[in-house]
Amino acid sequence: MCRGLDTWVISEAVAAGVYWSTNDHAAVAADPMKTMFDDAQVYASFKKAYGWELPERGDDVPPRNVFLKFDSKKLSKLFDSLYLKPTDKVADVTAQDVYNIFLKDFATRIARGVAAINAALPKAKLGNLAKDYQAAAKKDGSKFHGPSYLNQAAAAALPQDQSDSRRASRTLGMVLRRTADGTWPVVSRLLKKVIADYDPDLSKEIGKKL
Repeated sequence: MCRGLDTWVISEAVAAGVYWSTNDHAAVAADPMKTMFDDAQVYASFKKAYGWELPERGDDVPPRNVFLKFDSKKLSKLFDSLYLKPTDKVADVTAQDVYNIFLKDFATRIARGVAAINAALPKAKLGNLAKDYQAAAKKDGSKFHGPSYLNQAAAAALPQDQSDSRRASRTLGMVLRRTADGTWPVVSRLLKKVIADYDPDLSKEIGKKL
């Protein structure tokens, strides 16, 4: 949550999905170890589909003081190409069923955390906190410990009923990192869409704060 762990797993899984969906399934299935795990072919399929190179894998565990950066336009394009409506089918079940089983608890925690942060911290304050977060990482270098820093930042910036939660500090870290690279407006908009589509009751409750 603080250093982008497993980000490469997600990106390469997306690329493998692109390869599968744009090539002959029989040929892939005949020798999956050669096809699905051939980086050159998989990466080429991703570039052909989206128009840009898949980010390099990099280190499995990035340095403690490294902040990954993302692109708003690319993020939107990826979301739009992958997004399913609740009534869309995934094998024999609906996307709503998949959401309810695998994603609802996580998405609800994130949404409630974001709503609490938005209610407590104006944009200007978030911007300053993002700069402080980056400055602390730069100052401490390889000794920087993101979770500890975020726990302290959440305790100081959020109401007492939110600040003592590790989940709140993790969500705050996500908001600050995406504020720092400029993608938070897009992430916020997409989160709001997911909640509105998949959990109307929660959207009615906190949607205006997202």
